[in-house]
Amino acid sequence: MRATGFYVEMLFTMVVLFASSNFSQAMILSTSAAVSVISPPANVSEGKMESNTTIWAFPEEQNVTLAQDLAVDVSLPGTSPLNGVQNLTPGNIGAGNSVSSYFVHFDAVGAPTNAVTASGSITFDQNIVGLIVLTATLEDSNTGLGFPGTIYDNAISGEGAEGLEIVGGGLGKDSNDQITLSADRHTVSFSFRDTGSADDFRVVTSVPEPSTLFLVLAGAAFLGAWRWRRSRYFNSKPSTTVADLGACNAAGSSAS
Repeated sequence: MRATGFYVEMLFTMVVLFASSNFSQAMILSTSAAVSVISPPANVSEGKMESNTTIWAFPEEQNVTLAQDLAVDVSLPGTSPLNGVQNLTPGNIGAGNSVSSYFVHFDAVGAPTNAVTASGSITFDQNIVGLIVLTATLEDSNTGLGFPGTIYDNAISGEGAEGLEIVGGGLGKDSNDQITLSADRHTVSFSFRDTGSADDFRVVTSVPEPSTLFLVLAGAAFLGAWRWRRSRYFNSKPSTTVADLGACNAAGSSAS
């Protein structure tokens, strides 16, 4: 009966762990320099979150299954621009894949006469499968990946253009912005030069495999079983009372 109760309790604990966990979404492990991670804002359009020192990053849709192919501008590790060329690696993430999304935004105060610079990096626990950095692809992806309730720029409706200025040339010359996807696909690094319009891009990551969830829950089950067996062992051992100790001492005295 006690064993049955233990397994019921263990199963309940596993269900609670699964339901309350964030295992199904990509997590930010660390950031550097000017990056600050926040909750999804109400409005991230130009002029609404101005700062000369902070690059904002926030989660959008998590563990969403793509209904159609998703176009990305950077699909392979590398730096854009590089060696005088744009060096983007466009590609598609196929429909049916599950992904998570994060949005990165920098908007200098007002209309600066001289470029305002900011840089940073973000490291994720899951692979970065694509970066969306150009205006057209970024705004196309707002519908499927943007956080519900957050207002984004939209160049078509005249609300301002999203994206980065990445063209052939070097940073600070022909191109105002630069972005790098690390070789291990876990870190994105970036440098911005804001000369009057906001800089934005979207990070698309994979989501944890079901096998990862299974291993976590199996580990919790093993730990619970070990603790139960350990407590059962100690509870089954006969306890020694003060009277027992006194009897032993008396027996020892008479024997001597």
